[in-house]
Amino acid sequence: MNPLPKAPLEATTPSKSEAFFWKIPLLGWPIAHAMQDQRFYPIENAYKRLLTSRDRDEALAQWSPDQRSDAVRLMTLLEEELGWRPPVFIPADPCLVAFWAHQDGLDDVAAIRRIEHEWGIEFCDEEIATFQDYDLQALITLIKNKSQPQR
Repeated sequence: MNPLPKAPLEATTPSKSEAFFWKIPLLGWPIAHAMQDQRFYPIENAYKRLLTSRDRDEALAQWSPDQRSDAVRLMTLLEEELGWRPPVFIPADPCLVAFWAHQDGLDDVAAIRRIEHEWGIEFCDEEIATFQDYDLQALITLIKNKSQPQR
């Protein structure tokens, strides 16, 4: 099972028209948002098709036994906060894709805050800024390390 590609998200850029409309407060924003939705629609559907094609048990088997329960919690969170249905993620899937706020621009922030709340941890700004470079396994490792009592 291959990880979700992050190249489609990294390669897409707003058209000049879309960028123009983002600069017009209130009146231009709905137009720019509609243009953005149209640009991201094929990418979102491709990710949803890939997630749907994955076998949940096979995906879970790729997680190490000590990370599996945290991975299940994280997948549930990604489904509830970001709308990924079914949330069939593997350790090598990039956080850039898993935390992509494709439904609402603040979904990723809500998901990060919920991780902090549910695991009783707090991420510093530098960690949050580098999430896009992580894969989900690295994120689970970070979560587990931060939730361990400090000696």
